[in-house]
Amino acid sequence: MYETLWKKSVTQLARELDIEAAQIRKICKHYSIPLPKSGYWSKLQFGKEIKIESMESVKEYDSIEINLKEPIQNDKDRYLTKLSIKTKEIKTQFPKESISSKKLSNVDPLIVLTGKYLNSSEGQRYLHNGKVRSEEGMIYIEVSKSLIGRALRFTNSFIRLCKLRGHDVIIKGWDTILVVEREEYKIKVREKCTRVITKVHPYKQTDLVPNGKLSLKIDYFYSSEEWSDTKTKSLENQLPKLVAAFELRAQKDIADTKERELMWAEEARLKAIEEKKQGKLRWENKKIEILHEHSVKWNKAQNLFNFIKEIEKQKNLSKKQEDWIKWAKKEAESLNPLYDGIDELINLYEYNDDVDKES
Repeated sequence: MYETLWKKSVTQLARELDIEAAQIRKICKHYSIPLPKSGYWSKLQFGKEIKIESMESVKEYDSIEINLKEPIQNDKDRYLTKLSIKTKEIKTQFPKESISSKKLSNVDPLIVLTGKYLNSSEGQRYLHNGKVRSEEGMIYIEVSKSLIGRALRFTNSFIRLCKLRGHDVIIKGWDTILVVEREEYKIKVREKCTRVITKVHPYKQTDLVPNGKLSLKIDYFYSSEEWSDTKTKSLENQLPKLVAAFELRAQKDIADTKERELMWAEEARLKAIEEKKQGKLRWENKKIEILHEHSVKWNKAQNLFNFIKEIEKQKNLSKKQEDWIKWAKKEAESLNPLYDGIDELINLYEYNDDVDKES
């Protein structure tokens, strides 16, 4: 296709294949296939010099088969397709549990604990923007008094469906954690608020007022996502879709983690190669230093040996003088880098990671 598009215009190729030219351009954009720039066909027609862009940057598509008539999906479309398939799978597997109960049944112990507190005078003593909020060690629910029952029913149904799919809900202090494929998501069930003007003079003042819309939120400082009641669907009617969304999120996060680990491993490998390269360069400089040191020591040793020989030439040496000569020879030998043999000396010039680190 790449070669054809540099011999025939998009319009001509579309006419021959009986498809829209826009479809070909979408395919080229999606697969990063370069197209001729403006003026290319005029230059080609009049035999002028032309420049053909290479496909070097997109080698992964060299052997792919493309259905030219199949619509190209962007990332959002692909996600929605996966979400639809996953939602249908959950509905089919658990049709009854995919519908939120109108009454609390098979109540999760955490819901029992949370419900008792929210409905108690203690729980309703202090309101946050007109809403009651659960305490530490409970499911995080924050709603107005009139929405407590609905929030408990929805959350109980959501937890039940999650557990049927092999997931879990745990409490860590104030946080409610949904665990999907070992990925942890801090979630909150809360009633959304609308900011309304409560005072105009002498200055405008606004407050957050509960608006009756229930929502489920992933709440992290680096990433948040929220689902809530819509005009056509309540949160309860989105149960399988919510579970499907968390499962797809977990799959993506796991894949992203693996990709990051591979990237970090590659960075570490390249760093190690560079460090070894730099280490060898440092060692080359160090070898020159060692060579000069050995040369100096050898000269000193030779001077000492010559000096000792002159002393040995003296006649009638005493026992004390002979002992001194023995000591002096040992000192000269310790200075001589060739004392242990040429092989031992050359080994000192071999590159070694540990020696480089010490140096």
